[in-house]
Amino acid sequence: MKVKKFFKELNYRHYICVAITILFVVAVFLFPYCIPRLIESFKDLGLSIAFYFCKIFHIENGINPSVTDISSTPIVMPGGFPKDWSDFKLKWGDYWELFITKQNFAGYIGSVFSVIGIIAKIIVLILPIILILYVVLQKVLSSKQRKIEVLRAEGKEPEEQPSIFLKAFLLFMSRIISPIVCWTKDFFMFIKRRKVYWIIWLSLWLGYFNAYAIVIEFFAFYFYFVMSFNVANIFVQIYKLFSDFSVVINFIPGIIWIVLGLILFDLIRKHIGYKRLIHFEMRNRGFINERPIVFMLCGSMGTRKTTLITDMALSQEIMFRDAAKEMLLENDLKFPHFPWRKFEDLLREAINSHKVYNLVTSRLFVKHFANSFNEDPCRENIFGYDYEKYGLIYDDKLKIVDIWKVIEIYAQLYYIYAMTSSLIISNYSIRSDLIIDETGEFPLWDTDILHRDSRNLDEDSTYSKILDFDACRPGRKMIEDNPNADFFEFGILNITEIGKERGNALELADIKKQSKEVNQKNDLFNSFLKLIRHSSTIDNYSFVRVIVDEQRPESWGADARDLCDLIYIDPNAESRLAMPFFVEELLYSLVFNRFAKMYYKYRSCTYNSLSLYLFKTIVTKLQNYYVRIHNLFDFIPVKLFVEDGRQDGYKAESKYFLISKKIYSERFSTDCFSGILENKSLRSKVGINDIPAFRGKKATVEEMMRVHSYFFNDFVKMNTESNSDVE
Repeated sequence: MKVKKFFKELNYRHYICVAITILFVVAVFLFPYCIPRLIESFKDLGLSIAFYFCKIFHIENGINPSVTDISSTPIVMPGGFPKDWSDFKLKWGDYWELFITKQNFAGYIGSVFSVIGIIAKIIVLILPIILILYVVLQKVLSSKQRKIEVLRAEGKEPEEQPSIFLKAFLLFMSRIISPIVCWTKDFFMFIKRRKVYWIIWLSLWLGYFNAYAIVIEFFAFYFYFVMSFNVANIFVQIYKLFSDFSVVINFIPGIIWIVLGLILFDLIRKHIGYKRLIHFEMRNRGFINERPIVFMLCGSMGTRKTTLITDMALSQEIMFRDAAKEMLLENDLKFPHFPWRKFEDLLREAINSHKVYNLVTSRLFVKHFANSFNEDPCRENIFGYDYEKYGLIYDDKLKIVDIWKVIEIYAQLYYIYAMTSSLIISNYSIRSDLIIDETGEFPLWDTDILHRDSRNLDEDSTYSKILDFDACRPGRKMIEDNPNADFFEFGILNITEIGKERGNALELADIKKQSKEVNQKNDLFNSFLKLIRHSSTIDNYSFVRVIVDEQRPESWGADARDLCDLIYIDPNAESRLAMPFFVEELLYSLVFNRFAKMYYKYRSCTYNSLSLYLFKTIVTKLQNYYVRIHNLFDFIPVKLFVEDGRQDGYKAESKYFLISKKIYSERFSTDCFSGILENKSLRSKVGINDIPAFRGKKATVEEMMRVHSYFFNDFVKMNTESNSDVE
């Protein structure tokens, strides 16, 4: 009964997989020489290993390695392929003699023209069919459009019911094609979850295609060659390799090889595209590293100022994480036998319980243990470290460093590296998608943002911290006793429209430093910038960066501006594609332009015409493919001009690369301050459609007065007063 119950509850997909497995096992009869070839390769390996050890230990032997012999299995090779080195040299010479003959050249030209002729015939056959289909489609749609226009002229609204053909097609798709596709996807997921099946299948076909024989023959020849150095026999191995490959080449149909070639071509060009984007990102990081702690981007509206500072902040966050990780290892290796894992666990507990919440408290955390050890030196008070054996000091030939100083540095670096929230503090929202993996011995950050899956955007996202400007005001503050006033120690400060926040000399002329109210002159913001690196420097590395933007450098006070580099943006930059050989773009431009014209002309037929439905479906797929490729591989090379904050006139030209996948993946809102203006719009009871328009090409006085212009009002007032004086 239990056996019957087991088979009854068994998933039917297992029966299918078992049947496929049996079919694949029976397929061995299609490859009658795979087993003899495998046995032969094991024989070659055994003799080569025996030959190897006999040579090493100088043992007299009569072993004759068989790896140098041609395979005895009757595998078909291309006609005339040489079997040994002497035969190869002979045929190589014959090849070059044939290559330069008149008859051979004529034959080559004839072959080229033959291929061109075949392609031309295909084009001649396909092109009329495409034109006929296009004309028929237009005629069908034109007739339907005329019927719709007639109905509307009669005051009747046409029904948007699908045609009989479209109904039949949709029914076919929903009842037959969709279930097949869904079942196939589900079956592949079933196989993916049960590795035993696809491992067996893969193993069988690798054996049929002589993959095992190829690997074994490699090691067989290796053991033979390191003792014999017989270079001439390398050609025999090449011959045998081609022989083994000939099985899979002859078995798989040509059309599949074409498909596999296209897939490989696509993978190669995408790989090149990603490599180029990574190279551009590295150049961006080099540009950022060359800048001082504070720098400012300047440009008119629409020149991507905020986009650039956001991109730079994202790169800087990755660089801070990487720098902290590298420095953790450097300090780890100063005392390699110290139980760093145990210390990390204790530090993580302190962070989770909020005993450690900044760099100062991390130093105090270490100081507590250091005091206990100094009062009572024992292994229990230094995390179980055997200090008597391994020592308490490290000499780097520049200075002597105590272990507690190294632990203090390690604690600060670990706090920066392992904190899961964003290191970016900004006055607008910035999305980051660095992913931390804490399942292993040490937390690891996945910083490969170019390969992020957009479907996981929400779960992978963290957002920048809200910049409370009181944290940047050592002097007077906007909120007295602000709990966030002193939080800032390290991170990336991103401030857009800095001039509107800080103002320039003219705007601040009437503001007094002695005022009781907080203002730009008594909050000591500029002093904060001058001292900002001191709270963030760990082991001589500063974990702080201030990146700001404004339309004109003069909009920010000169005292603060002198600290930084000014970076001017050249607005003339267009996007390019990093992936080479995107030949599909030509097809897209040909199809999409024609579809757009037809679609808007016959749009009313969209819902009831099979032809337009299919055309739209094809174009949609093509459009989605085109857009996704450009979103993945587009970049914008922006030309920048770097000038010292004192504006000495010298501008160094540089380039920065905006990568679409990185910066335009919902990173920030370009209308980040629109919320402030929403209440203004909500107060209004009218819209643009309600505003009166001019009644002619020349405005009347009444219309001019509706402008509520200072100039118009003053001019009318002056004329009115002049007329009164005349009277």
